[in-house]
Amino acid sequence: MGEGRKTKVLNMAHRGGAGLSPENTVYAFTRAVKCFGADVIELDVWSSREGCPVVIHDCTVDRTTNGRGRINRMTLDEIKRLDAAFRFTTDGGATYPLRGRGITIPTLREVFEALPGVRMNIEIQQAAPPIEKAVCDLLVEYGMQDRVVVAAKSTLVQRRFRAVSKESIAVSASISQGLIFSAFSRLGLSSLIRPGVQALQFPERVGLFRVITPKLVRDAHRQKMEVHAWIINDVKTMKSLIRMDVDGIITDYPDRLQRLLENR
Repeated sequence: MGEGRKTKVLNMAHRGGAGLSPENTVYAFTRAVKCFGADVIELDVWSSREGCPVVIHDCTVDRTTNGRGRINRMTLDEIKRLDAAFRFTTDGGATYPLRGRGITIPTLREVFEALPGVRMNIEIQQAAPPIEKAVCDLLVEYGMQDRVVVAAKSTLVQRRFRAVSKESIAVSASISQGLIFSAFSRLGLSSLIRPGVQALQFPERVGLFRVITPKLVRDAHRQKMEVHAWIINDVKTMKSLIRMDVDGIITDYPDRLQRLLENR
């Protein structure tokens, strides 16, 4: 990073582009890469009852499928029977165009198989029972170590992953670590805190408080940390963040960011 670092802003498709396709599905991930210019696929991981890492954001299947129940209390067979596109709509519920098309909740292995060579941002949502080792083992098996950033809202989950991976895989700051760095940056004291991570992933603002500022980006880059902004869906904010020299923008609409970047 620093003066010689890349200038391209990464187009990071949040859950595969949740505004365009059924979130966290191979269908969404493939479209994001092939049709909407995504450089990075962002996804979330829980486990089945057997401990198999599966790709879904919520702790239950209720919001996105035709089923009900906690994901980590369901067997993989039960999970695979669900329609992961059942509740997807782009017109406020007037139509559900992808119901019954065989779109399922994928395993993490299936995602790696379907998208070889694609960079990913994987957020471990499940804190208990621990799944960090299962995720790490798959990353190593598929040679993903240099093509992934692993995120976790929980500092405990992040630390467990760093331990099982022997700090050989890039991680992003937890929410608390990131906000502490932001506060120190605002006070001009960022040199006093060293998160020891490879990326900071923030919302652009929290309430009236602007989290991502040009100064924060500069302070992060001095410590060789990338800055990724989430979840940015309006073009005006995308433009502002690009001017700040952020490294990546996580969006539900990678098509909007693609058009913006192509016209720079």
